Amino acid sequence: MALPFSITIRRNQVLKFDPNQIGFYCWHDYQSNPRTISMAISEDKQQFVDWDTFLLDKKAGESLFKIKPIPAKYQFYKFTILNNYGDDVTYLNSVTFYYSKELKLHRALES
Repeated sequence: MALPFSITIRRNQVLKFDPNQIGFYCWHDYQSNPRTISMAISEDKQQFVDWDTFLLDKKAGESLFKIKPIPAKYQFYKFTILNNYGDDVTYLNSVTFYYSKELKLHRALES
């Protein structure tokens, strides 16, 4: 898929808890792996507010990040792969939301 590439997830269809971590998973260590992913949130899927930006390592496996608390009124999460490690296409195998009391993860880039 060409860059930038975006996907929007509706919160109430996938989450039954308030996440404080997010994981991005890539099966392989390829040039096409995402390098920078932005996250925006919206109440109506029309107007989005920039929320976080994540810098992923070039590796196979999951990259975990702490995320700021998201107010419940924001039901839509938009993820945009802004760039990768040099390929003209990009691949991301999964996005996973987590909740944990222990946060020993990468920190999201400050916006």
